[in-house]
Parts: sequence; structure tokens; C-alpha cells
Amino acid sequence: MILKTEQELKDSFNAFSNQETKKITRESLKKWCRKNAVSTSHIEEFIQKFDENEDREVDFAEFVRFYMREEIEAAFKQYDLNGDGKITRKELMTVLRRMGVDNDELQSTAFALMKRLDDNSDGTISYAEFADHFVKENYSFKF
Repeated sequence: MILKTEQELKDSFNAFSNQETKKITRESLKKWCRKNAVSTSHIEEFIQKFDENEDREVDFAEFVRFYMREEIEAAFKQYDLNGDGKITRKELMTVLRRMGVDNDELQSTAFALMKRLDDNSDGTISYAEFADHFVKENYSFKF
């Protein structure tokens, strides 16, 4: 099933999630499976696919990223020029230059973007950081 709207994503997420924690857990999936007479054999695979931060739970942001992964991955690859899974300031400046950002504004624009997207301040933008901001800015979802 392809989920197209924010409400469809929320409804689907809520069907699987623990209503107290607002996260999908193994237990909440087992409960959903029992209620809907569905085999529980794929629960581990589901958690592994969706759980990007490996906390054994799936939050709404991880759930949304899974469904929008293809679009997000294509956008991320435009900036991750060497394919190492992170965007450096140098890669960002190269892409901005290609996009026609004026040389006078290149440094400040790259600095501002890095500051906004590099949530853990490690000097690079990871896929997870990029995906979080991509979804928030392009789909106005609130996590």
C-alpha cells in the first residue's frame, strides 16, 4: 500500500503503535497481528527495516522515512557526491555552486545549511539528519 498523505501515514502508524509511547514496538505489533489474525513471523524483519537508530522501537519519523525513502535517497545522493553516506561542507558547496549560488554567498549559505542540518554537530550531514529535515521541510509533518 502506498501512503500518500500525512493523515494516511498517521493513521497507519497509529494502527501499529503503542498509544501511550507513540512508538511501534514488538509488543504493539504482536497485539495488532493478534487482533487482525495475521502471522507474527515478520515482526523482527519489520522492526529491523524501520528502526534506523536501533533502539528497538519505531517512531513516526522513522516510519515516514521508510515510506518516503526512495524520494529522500535520490535527493540525498545529489549532495553525497562521493557516496560515503554523509554530506560534507565541501560537497555541499560543490552542489550549491552547480545550482548557481554566487561565490560571494557560497560560504555563508553552506555554513547556514550545515548549522541547520547537522544536528549532532559532527561536521557532516548524515542520511538520518538529512531525511528528518527533508520530511519536515517538504511535507510539513510534525514529529
